[in-house]
Amino acid sequence: MITYSKFVSKAIAFGLLIILVPLRGRTALISATGRYFTADTIKTRGQTHSGFISGVVTDSLSRKPVEGATVSINELGLFAVTGQSGRFSMKNIPFGNITLSVQSINTLPYSLKLNIDKGKSHTLNIVLIPNSLSLKEVQVVARESNAGKPTSSVISSTAIQHLQATSLADILQLLPGAVTANPDLSGVNKANIRQYSSNNTGGFGTSVIINGSAVSANANMQAVNTSTGGNGASFATAAGGGVDLRLISADNIESVEVVRGIPSVEYGDLSSGSIFVRTKAGQSPLKITGRINPEITQFAAGKGVGSEDKGGSLYSSVDYTRTLADQRSTYTSYDRVTASLQYTRNFKWIRPLYSNTYFNYIMGFDNSKLDPDNMRYQTSSRSRDYSFRLSTEGKWKLGYRLAQSLGYNLLVNYGVQKSYQQELLSGYIYPMSTALNDTVARGTFVPSEYISRVWVEGKPLNISARVNDNFYFRTGSGFHKVLLGAQYSSDANNGKGKTFDPMNPPRILNGNSIRQRTFSSVPSLRQLSFYAEDQFSVRLSQRELVISAGLRYDNVQPSGFLKSDFGTAWSPRLNGSFEIVRNFRLRGGYGITAKAPSLLYLYPENAYFDLLSYNYYTDRPGESLVLINTRVFDTRNSELRITRNHKKEIGFDWSFAGSRRLNVTAYHESTSDGYEFQDRLNILKVPQYSATSFPQGQPPVVDISSPSSYNNYIALMDIPSNGRKIVNRGVEFDLDLGRFDDLRTSFTINGAWLETRSENQNVFYIKYTQAGRDPSKTGIFGSGEGNVKERLVTTARAVHNIPELRFVITLTAQKVWRDRSHDLIQASPIGYIETATGNTVWLTEAERAAITPDDLELYRNINPAMYNTESWTPGWVFNLRLTRELGRSLKFSFYANNVLKNNPLEKNTRYLNEFERRNPSLFFGAEIGFSF
Repeated sequence: MITYSKFVSKAIAFGLLIILVPLRGRTALISATGRYFTADTIKTRGQTHSGFISGVVTDSLSRKPVEGATVSINELGLFAVTGQSGRFSMKNIPFGNITLSVQSINTLPYSLKLNIDKGKSHTLNIVLIPNSLSLKEVQVVARESNAGKPTSSVISSTAIQHLQATSLADILQLLPGAVTANPDLSGVNKANIRQYSSNNTGGFGTSVIINGSAVSANANMQAVNTSTGGNGASFATAAGGGVDLRLISADNIESVEVVRGIPSVEYGDLSSGSIFVRTKAGQSPLKITGRINPEITQFAAGKGVGSEDKGGSLYSSVDYTRTLADQRSTYTSYDRVTASLQYTRNFKWIRPLYSNTYFNYIMGFDNSKLDPDNMRYQTSSRSRDYSFRLSTEGKWKLGYRLAQSLGYNLLVNYGVQKSYQQELLSGYIYPMSTALNDTVARGTFVPSEYISRVWVEGKPLNISARVNDNFYFRTGSGFHKVLLGAQYSSDANNGKGKTFDPMNPPRILNGNSIRQRTFSSVPSLRQLSFYAEDQFSVRLSQRELVISAGLRYDNVQPSGFLKSDFGTAWSPRLNGSFEIVRNFRLRGGYGITAKAPSLLYLYPENAYFDLLSYNYYTDRPGESLVLINTRVFDTRNSELRITRNHKKEIGFDWSFAGSRRLNVTAYHESTSDGYEFQDRLNILKVPQYSATSFPQGQPPVVDISSPSSYNNYIALMDIPSNGRKIVNRGVEFDLDLGRFDDLRTSFTINGAWLETRSENQNVFYIKYTQAGRDPSKTGIFGSGEGNVKERLVTTARAVHNIPELRFVITLTAQKVWRDRSHDLIQASPIGYIETATGNTVWLTEAERAAITPDDLELYRNINPAMYNTESWTPGWVFNLRLTRELGRSLKFSFYANNVLKNNPLEKNTRYLNEFERRNPSLFFGAEIGFSF
């Protein structure tokens, strides 16, 4: 009888199948990933010291050495970077089983299992396969992460080019569970990871990391009035909602990794997920690309010169994109200009240093001009975003016992944000004041009709620094890869802020007023972080166990190491995987991620109320008098705290039939304290005055020291809070069936079932004014209002590749099997506030049920259809993409979304008398590229 241990000893762990096959008269080892190396590739010779690995990395097509390839040992964190000759070496490697990984620009992933013996040395000839259309293996879809790492998807530049993405937002459509959407740069694009749709909480909680440095949106304060409209504005703004993904061009991206699961503790100031972007670097021919579709015109160019060994290499790129949402009208448009320089160098010192320095310029311009056909309201807006970004990162191989290597990352990002909105206001004359503190003073009257113009100028500045110490040690047969690090960041805004003509202010409603504000007086946001992580890997009876455990400490507005003027957060994170049987690995994780508030939430502007105390208006100049009682409130929330997301997941990875694999992950994520703006209610006693005399040709005489009476006023304002609760749960999968050579076609299927439940956790107030007058009662409504949205979607892709013709065509068949949503409504108040007394009255269930439409001040008139569940019939969408390389200098691509134009007209299950066209409209585009 064959024992289990004898059986597994014949298998190679970590999901690799090794098969002996003849290759040109020699014995070759073929891995399940398709990489190959011959038996004479690996040479072993005696050594008196610890293990040593050296070798050369070459390109399978050109047979030339590959410069700038990173060779690393997963279990130890050791690394080397190949020079111009393609050679590398690593010494002092402890004995045991290791996994050697090699990564390079636009090549397929390479990994190799090695057994390091005492006193042995290994010399390797590693052949990397380019991700090229001229080879059978071409990766044009997302690739799931390797076992032992956080759940993520990796997307190569070849996949990005085949997708014809115009921005980072388009690339996210390759993730499991994402639905087809036509490119749209006409509005702000927010990140959406493991959610039904994008929102401020998810977008603000997603970290976008470019070449190791996070893109910070913490200093974005482009809002008109936080006390009345939160982070809203008539112009395009991502304030309080994270990074606008439109600003990141896809043409300069080498690879994208989207971490959906529990990230390493190295990365913080996030709650939803992480998007890691690596831009193009190294030597490269001049490439010019032109792209056009019904809405977007784009031109891009890039070229790399030099050698990382000899003086370094420099890659430069430019991009121009113009979007017209409607080609028949040029009044609404979006323009983007980007330019970048990336300098990489490999310093071959005694202790080698690899550095990468990146400069990036971005200009995004939203413009909504006056439409000659709609001049009545004189509405227009524009928004310009300028960004100047300089970052540098490096890895320094020291070779010390407790400092094998040091990593560093420095960033300075300066931006200029200029926004503008205008509208024609008319209807009635109302009084206003320009007072900035509590007072009773003479006011003025605004004109009966005027154009209100508002300018908002921000100058965000983000500075950050991070340093990591990497080393390893072993206990028994297991390896510990240790990461220790610290990070500091600062976000400030030195802009002019919000300005407008005080005599022609934005619309004032029910006493809620507005003032100008400068951003340069707002304190900066500072964060100090420390983290430690241990990745433990060991083989138990030839089955690999990998556990990564870490802890991160974040101090927001630190006043000391453990003292803070705002708050601190401890974030433990754990990922683990174990190969239960051959090629079947179970994995899971738990972690907490924390997101600091932005300046907009931390330092909102004051709320101003200009309340009428005396009004005498006449058409005789000089005789009118209005007295305004101005009340000012600080809307900062002393109870605001750091947002935390509790993430849990479990799944498995199964490799079968050679290179085929299946990844399944179930997850549950809960954010119970997401940032949003909520109602705050104050009862104000407003003095009322009477005139003592009316002199001829002069305003009335009023003694403000002797009010004749007082009126109560219910003041409602928006304040930042942790009132948003979001629970995301679901199951996502990715099935890669590999390539069927007879058909020259590979097949993949991915998808997800997901549910997003979003609700507020605070009470809110509704004040129904009657003929412009305050009501006698203001309703108090309970927490729990929101919605629940659910979707089940699968996406099947067939990738047909003819290497001889350098031709690849992808047919995508996506079906949304389930698409449902229903609202959570608080229809009846749980109490009310009496305006006259200021008392709070709580209602019983019987009293709540007895409220009728006749109770104008408490009855909430809700369309009965809002209680219906909205659901849609399952539907198909078919997309087509093709790419053809004509020689080495010309490339042509074409795509069509919803190529069969399947837009069925369906009856809405919520609004029963309405019908809606389903699926995105037919949309197509083409791209042509030249290489010199």
